[in-house]
Amino acid sequence: RRHTAYEHLEPTRAGMRFTLITLGIGCIGFGALPGPIIRRFVAPAASTLTHPATYSSGVLTGHAPLPATTVDFAYLNPTDLATTAATLLLGLALAALYLRIPEPAPITLLRRLHTGSVNDYAAFATIGILACTSVLML
Repeated sequence: RRHTAYEHLEPTRAGMRFTLITLGIGCIGFGALPGPIIRRFVAPAASTLTHPATYSSGVLTGHAPLPATTVDFAYLNPTDLATTAATLLLGLALAALYLRIPEPAPITLLRRLHTGSVNDYAAFATIGILACTSVLML
């Protein structure tokens, strides 16, 4: 518990509240009712990706029925559970390993560059996107 108050504390702005509430509702909705969301939104989007020629024809001509694509989802699928468990265990092992080694030089450099400002996150994301785009265009 902090013994002193924060020096600068701003109230949460309406845009941030709206974004967080919308994200929370989406997470709860997808977690509680994945079937309707997958059938209504995910399957049609997957159909446009798995049948690009039909989708392109529909865009250019104004009409082309896309074949229905099924997207399977089950909470208790053994393969998905094993993949999730393996990913979680690997992540915990890497975190434990990282905490036992000296901090790598690139991380130390990033800590010096980062001030904790939202502008830093935006700048780093923009630089990362530009770097990835540049590499992919080669």
